[in-house]
Amino acid sequence: MASAEQPQPTPTDPARGVSGGTSGSAGSPGNRRMTVSETIDHIGHGRFQTELKWLCSLLTAADGVMIMVLSFLGAFLRCEWGLNNAQVALLTMALFAGQGVASPFWGWVSDNYGRKFGLVVGGSVLLASGCCASVAPEFWSLFSCIFGIGIGIGTVPVVTMFFAEFLPSEQRGAQLAALNYSWAIGVVVVAFLAMFIGPCLGWRWLMFIASLPTAVPLALSPLLPESPLYHASVGKTAQAKDTLHQVA
Repeated sequence: MASAEQPQPTPTDPARGVSGGTSGSAGSPGNRRMTVSETIDHIGHGRFQTELKWLCSLLTAADGVMIMVLSFLGAFLRCEWGLNNAQVALLTMALFAGQGVASPFWGWVSDNYGRKFGLVVGGSVLLASGCCASVAPEFWSLFSCIFGIGIGIGTVPVVTMFFAEFLPSEQRGAQLAALNYSWAIGVVVVAFLAMFIGPCLGWRWLMFIASLPTAVPLALSPLLPESPLYHASVGKTAQAKDTLHQVA
């Protein structure tokens, strides 16, 4: 009497065989479930990944923009507020101190509450801090806002991780390397803005405009799914399957 075996999952039904974990397989060789990573490999690179890359590129560009704008900010503040070299250096220190403190925290948040949650909250901190910096009335309030910008920039590794978890393994390296182009583009763009906006409108407008690249991906974030790898890692297999169907 022949034993009944369930058919193996195929790329046409990408979420069917998703296991409850993020690695390994479940069942015997004839009744094998696909992991999330294997399912994404079967789905391949498509329209969803292309659209996601543009959104993640804006967040990555915001990192370069906010770091680069500080190099121009010091020159304007020396003239307008009479800051000395030590005070200008403190502003730069505030940004990287915030980033250094926050990066491990955002990693913990993304592991415990989701990649999308960490990305959205961190991006919101970056946007709010940048806008507040543009209206800061004096040095220490600006220092605090720039520290907040650093905290927001600390989410950039989460952005990279979020994007990577939707990429097939054969294209992951090339796509992540391409994502870094947006950082360089952001630096170049803010340099041109500083040449024209700074002298004409002042540093406050420059800081405000430099904060805006984060607004677009945040506005579109309700349309983004959570990472299926995160859902699988916390046992939410049904949500992982739904996401994989959406991506496919």
